[in-house]
Amino acid sequence: MRLWRVRITVPHQVAETTVAFLEDHMDTVSWFECDIMSNEIDANGFPIAEEFIVEGLSKTIPNQAQLEAELAVISTLLGASPFPIILDQIDGGADWLTASWHNFPPRTIGRYYVYSGYTETTVPSGLNGIKITAATAFGSGEHETTKGCLLSLSKLSKMRTIHKPLDMGCGSGILAIAIAKTWNCPVIAADNDGESVRVTKQNSILNNCQKYIHAFKSHGFNSEKVKSSGPFDLIVANILARPLCQIAVDAAEALKPNGIIILSGLLERQVQQILRVYHMQKLHLIQKTVINNWATLTLKK
Repeated sequence: MRLWRVRITVPHQVAETTVAFLEDHMDTVSWFECDIMSNEIDANGFPIAEEFIVEGLSKTIPNQAQLEAELAVISTLLGASPFPIILDQIDGGADWLTASWHNFPPRTIGRYYVYSGYTETTVPSGLNGIKITAATAFGSGEHETTKGCLLSLSKLSKMRTIHKPLDMGCGSGILAIAIAKTWNCPVIAADNDGESVRVTKQNSILNNCQKYIHAFKSHGFNSEKVKSSGPFDLIVANILARPLCQIAVDAAEALKPNGIIILSGLLERQVQQILRVYHMQKLHLIQKTVINNWATLTLKK
């Protein structure tokens, strides 16, 4: 399937407005920071990038002239220079995902062997196999943040037994599956995206873990299902630095005394700010794993 992509580079002051604008014209919208930081910081103490790239994807060709005209009005109202639009086509959709997963190489990460559900493979002796299929949810074990979490779980498995874990922001369910296979215990898997919940359930069945994994939609720790399932002796949260700061109080309250929390989805330059926020909640660092500038932190209450 071919998808139409719109990319707009804007100053950080108007990034959210641009995202809201594109959401009315495209099927999906995402945004991410450029590398150069400004002199401003956000409410959590993180430096703000000077510019953001806002990207929209659509199955049908958008009206570029209309987009440019409406953006010109928005930029004038905001006192900013006109935002140039880049419109192109990319490969996407289920066929592209399936093809990529057919070629997905198996990988050993700590005590886990992660492989594609589209290929026949034998799990090496002594490793926990995790089979993942093509999915729209994030989490194949390829990204450094997922690797860091799996390595941290591997080390944790040598230190203690886990009875009541939570995977907050479960994505594809890969970490929930790893936890279930390591400790043979029920796992709460929560995500604010319904597609991630669906994929987690699908992958739990594929790995014969469905009796252990209870996946549902939740905006952070706000749902009654999460609240009633705690307190937890292990929480894994592989999301992003700012949301990690935002959930710090709730996460600490949901964690049992001496409980462990594994945090990932952050760059190495964001580690100290994350630690300051979690130290305020009486959580202390016991391990840090850095892979290609991406950090994973293990803290204890």
